[in-house]
Amino acid sequence: MKNIFKSALSLTVAIGLAVVPMDLSWAISNQDTYVALGDSISTGNVLQDIENNLFVNKIKKEYELDLTNLAVDGIDTTKMLALLNSNDKNGIAYRKAISDAELITISIGANNILQPIMNMVKEELNLSLDVTGKQLQQAIKNNPEVLSKIFIKLQSEEVMKKLGEQSALFVNTEFPQIIKNIKELNPNTEIMVQTIYNPFCDDLNKYFALANAIDSYISPMNDAIEYYSNMGYEVVDVYKAFRFKENYLQVPLTNMNEFDPHPNIAGNEVIFNEHKIILDNLDKEENKIEVKKLAGNDRYETAIKVSQERFNNGKASSVILVGKDAVVDGLASAPLAVSEEAPILFADVNSLNDETK
Repeated sequence: MKNIFKSALSLTVAIGLAVVPMDLSWAISNQDTYVALGDSISTGNVLQDIENNLFVNKIKKEYELDLTNLAVDGIDTTKMLALLNSNDKNGIAYRKAISDAELITISIGANNILQPIMNMVKEELNLSLDVTGKQLQQAIKNNPEVLSKIFIKLQSEEVMKKLGEQSALFVNTEFPQIIKNIKELNPNTEIMVQTIYNPFCDDLNKYFALANAIDSYISPMNDAIEYYSNMGYEVVDVYKAFRFKENYLQVPLTNMNEFDPHPNIAGNEVIFNEHKIILDNLDKEENKIEVKKLAGNDRYETAIKVSQERFNNGKASSVILVGKDAVVDGLASAPLAVSEEAPILFADVNSLNDETK
């Protein structure tokens, strides 16, 4: 079991014979709850062998998590926000899963921009909106000039306004509101948000003009994902990993050879690895053991220093006194000290010394 979320071990070492209760608290259960939110990137649309190749299932297996996949094909920020605010059974179940999660991954925003563009291509080819990828690929192969027509349309005032409004809606309103809602439901969960990759960058020789045109809308959205991370989430820079492929072989990461923007097996491996880098770093940070040395000239002073460290400079509602030589009594009183949230101090047989007073 790889414990990665909210694990904390605090240990105070007191030098001397002061009896100090130690707090060893692990928030990890045997299986942490992982919820995947977002669009078809997280559902595995058209992906082969989803169980083994989808990045969310890879995360589940790598870290032995209990996965609930609530991603929805075709969802954009408008629909996700509506689901978060819905009072029907789906909305209630959605919020409940979020509130119980130790880890949440989010892939959202691509449909705000790419879905209208893909629909433009289908309409230009007189195809239905639910046409299969292979049918679309064949239609483009038979009518290669359609891509030039789409590029020209992307320069039109009407389309630029529509896509610009979609980008602005994501940046200024819907995305930050989604994060706000999730944080209100579960302030302590670990959230990871992917940046939006540009599938047309997967083959710049073929789609260079379209890639640059679409980047002008995706870039402000990715900037917003980076900017709002101060709300309390980790940014998984999938855009950069796909765009530049610095750490990966120059292989296709999407199905754009079939004019399908979804990540293929290699693309899901990249998305998983980008998450893993961050999760492993979180694991290192959260599992650090903090050791603080508290020591006095004798057992009286050591106990006093521990009390002041733990109880805000000596302020406690009660105190447990044990004899200076009664080590067994001190050990026996430790559970009571934890229960009463009280320090343990040493006393002489019939009096308190000046330091303890």
